[in-house]
Parts: sequence; structure tokens; C-alpha cells
Amino acid sequence: MTQFYLPGVIGALLLASFSFAASGMESDITSRIIGGQKSKLNTWPFMVALNRPNKNHAFCGGSFLGDRYVLTAAHCVQGLKPADAEVVVGAYDMNDLSSAERVTIKHIYQHKDYQSAFKTKGDDIAILELTKSVEKSRIELASQNNFDELKESYLLTAIGFGYRKYDPILKAGSDSSPVLHQVGVPFVPLTQCKKFPGSYQNLREGVFCAGETGKDTCMGDSGGPVLFDTNDGPKQMGIVSWGNGCGIYPGVYTEVSHYNDWIADHIKGLSYRQSEDLGIIQMGNYFHTFTFTNHSSETIRLNNPKVTVDGLELGYIDPNKDQCSGDLEPDAECSIEISYLIPRYKQGRVLLEFDSDNFRAGKVTAWLDYHALQDAPQEVSQYLSTLPGHRAYDNGNVWRVSGDDLRSATNLGKDQVSELVLEGLPRGELTFNYWVHSTEFLDSLTIYVNGVVNQTIRGSKSGDVLNRGPQSVEMYDQRNIVRLVYHRHQYSQQLDSHVSLTNIKHQKLTLDLIREELELLRAMNASQSGGGSIDFGVGFGLLVLAWIRRSRYQ
Repeated sequence: MTQFYLPGVIGALLLASFSFAASGMESDITSRIIGGQKSKLNTWPFMVALNRPNKNHAFCGGSFLGDRYVLTAAHCVQGLKPADAEVVVGAYDMNDLSSAERVTIKHIYQHKDYQSAFKTKGDDIAILELTKSVEKSRIELASQNNFDELKESYLLTAIGFGYRKYDPILKAGSDSSPVLHQVGVPFVPLTQCKKFPGSYQNLREGVFCAGETGKDTCMGDSGGPVLFDTNDGPKQMGIVSWGNGCGIYPGVYTEVSHYNDWIADHIKGLSYRQSEDLGIIQMGNYFHTFTFTNHSSETIRLNNPKVTVDGLELGYIDPNKDQCSGDLEPDAECSIEISYLIPRYKQGRVLLEFDSDNFRAGKVTAWLDYHALQDAPQEVSQYLSTLPGHRAYDNGNVWRVSGDDLRSATNLGKDQVSELVLEGLPRGELTFNYWVHSTEFLDSLTIYVNGVVNQTIRGSKSGDVLNRGPQSVEMYDQRNIVRLVYHRHQYSQQLDSHVSLTNIKHQKLTLDLIREELELLRAMNASQSGGGSIDFGVGFGLLVLAWIRRSRYQ
């Protein structure tokens, strides 16, 4: 865990207290859609808001492509089931949807190369197929020629319902608006954007950057469009993808023109469940049925179905259970059953692939993601019994208890991993001490939270001094999956390379503690004065109390 210093934390807590104060004073949090303004009604009729069912708060944005399709970001729908969200087409004021249309989602199509664990690898694009066609204005997508018009500092327009304020200390957004906002963001060439620190240095083709200090998109704007007034009129140039903070460094956007063929293929009218996450499963033989429906006006030909498991031909299709090979007429439906083998403990993908000349890619693909694991030994489950609400698994390279330590496998071969998965941990902070028993810098412990890399801890650079220290892992969902993956590198000469963990605990997030104290403070202040601003002395005392409670792990 990063070393904390009391003065800095108190400063952050005080900053938080002022931002929540009832006095109405402005804080130092960067103002925003960051630095934007309210859009005019009917300016962006193709705007889409992604909401939870029966809720009127947008967690992501999108753009309407016409008929029954919406364009958004893959990270907005990663792990999402169609029943988990609805879209509002023509969204402007989330408190008044009389001119918009709320529609449920039938299928979600993500780019198959999108990896939530590695955001800088790009392909952050998805299409939502709605349960019915919608009669609303559609967005015009940029061509490559349109994109080539962009030069440094040319102004694009980003729109969304996301946070308008961002605290760089707490790394949290606030003040989302029910009314659509827009902001002008200057184009930043990729060569220049890659000079910014951290993940920006790994940017690849298919993305671009835009924004400047104080003007940017933020949490809640993800998936929404960024537009440019091209020589052919306004066009959607990008999709809000990610950024380091809000209004601090440029935002990163998926370049729409790079994916025009992919988009065309997925709005053609072939309807099917493209992907399914099977979650944690055992090794063994399995069956699965895929169903395809042709909503287009043309015959779609599907040929040469093939099943692979992580690129290996470990699947089989019984010709008697294949109704899809051949011509699929308009409004017709077909199904195909596959069987497949999961031969070892690992994360992987079962891929069904058809050849088809109807599609620009020449193929139609659907897949099943899985994580094959076994239950962790009883001794490990007992060791972790103080952690709430979880179940522990490993990948066969078994973690063991040794005295006060929990250790990864000590007999790994080169390029092998020992994995411990904690499924179902509640929102909070997981803390522990680590000790990497390797003098090889290439050996590493990688921590994933809900599929995203949280931290990578490597072996020592200094030869005989081992890498050890405290670590914290913040978890923000109601139920979380934490993966601890120790990897002995293929060039490692450390025969017993492993990691030891001790003092493993679960506690509340610092931000949640602060909110609890501030709610208590509000209640006390209201009862004593009938409302108004927060008393500084009481506030300071309670915030120090929050810090003391937070400091139980050192």
C-alpha cells in the first residue's frame, strides 16, 4: 500500500468537507462536462443515455445509429447483461423524457479484441441492438477523409451527462447534471498525446486525444459522441473512452472511422447473442446452443462453422444439430449446438466462427468466455475466513498456508502462474503485506479487480534484497472478483520463485468513511442550528476521526 502522510490526508479530507458544505462556497475541484455548458434543446437529437432499468440517471452515453442500433464504448457494457440496462434515445433532460424514447436492449456486440484489463490496447467500441426500431434522428459517422481533416487544436464538441466536477486528490467526480452538456475540446495529435505520463505512452492506432486543462469529458460521459464540423457537415469522430483524471490530461477517444467496417457488419441485421461470460467453471466437456435471426432484407449465407478453444480445435459440431449452415432468409431463425472441452485451469475463450461473404470481415463470430478454476484447499479457505462474503479458487498451481503466510506455489516452471481468485468480496478495501521471493525483476504478482489490472509488483532489482511491503486494493462494486496472479517469467532462474501474503484484511473505503462522517456532521449541524454551513471545529474533529479509523492498517 502506498505510504500515507497525515497532513496530506487531512488536506484531502478538508477539501472533501468543503465540497460537501451546505454554505454553497465553491471548492478547488475542477469545474466542468468539465468546463462545459448546457446544450440547447434539439441540438443533438441522436444523443443516447444508458440507464439502469426504471432509473433516470445516465451511467454512460451513446449515439443513435438508426433503426435499432446504438453506438457506445465497450467498457460501458463490459460484463453487462441486456436486462441490466435500458437506453433513452433523444435524451436531453433526464427529468423530462417526454420527447425521448426509452427502449430495452436485446443484444450487445463488443469488439472481440477489447480487453478490459488493458485499456490502452484500444478496441473500446460496442453496439447495442434494441428490442425494436426507433424513429429518431441518427448520427452521421465520420469517414477516414473526414478524420484526416483534423489538425492540432481544431475544436471538437463532446456531449454527455457526466460529472461536471472532479477532485484530483480523491480521484472522484461529482455534480452530474440531468441536462445534456457540451464542451469544446481541442484535438491533440497522437504523437503528442503519447508524451503524457502513464498509459498514454502505450496508445495505438484506432484512438485519438482531445482536451486541455479544465475542459474534458469525465465519468458518466463514457460511450458518448465527440463531433467535428467537417467539410461534409457535423460528423461523429470519436467515442469517449478513457483519461487520466478529468480535465487534467487529454481525454482518449475511440476513432470511429477506424472501425467503420466493424460498425457496418454489426448493424447489418443479423441478431444473436455474440458473447457470454460463463464465469468460474470446472474443467470438462460442455455443450452450448447459439441462435441467429436475420432481421435484414437480404439472404445471409453462413458457411464452414468452426469451434476453437483458445485457438485449439477442441470443439465439435454435430451436423444434425447445425441448422445455420447455408442460407438464412429474411426474418428466419436458426440454431447450432456445439460441444467443447476445457482441458486445463485457465482463463479462455470458446469461439464459434462462420464464413460469410455478406460481411466486410468475411466472418461472423460468437464466443463464450470462461475461467476454469478449482476450489482452493480447505487450509486456504480457513486462513481467509475473516474476509466477508467470498469464495476462494486456484488454478491448480496451489496456494498454501505456511505459518503466518499465505504462499503461491513454490514449484512453478518457467512461464507458469499460480493464481488465487477471491469471488464475491463486498465493496471496500483489501489490504495485505506482500513479500516477493525472487531476485528476478521479471517475476511478478499482478492484481486484477473485476478483470482490470490494479497493480503489478515485481521481484527485486537489487539482487539479494527481496521486494516486500504493504499493499491496498480498492473495490467499488457491490460484489467484486480479485485475482492474485503470480508469474514466474520464462527467463527466470529463481527455482522457488513465489510470493507470500500476510495480514490480509477487508475494511471500508476511505471515501465511504469520509461520507459517513460528513453525513453524521450534517445531521449534527442540522439538529443544532437548523441547517447552514458546517462548523469547522466539529468538522475537523470528525474528519480526523475518520483518518484515525482509516489508519488501523499501516
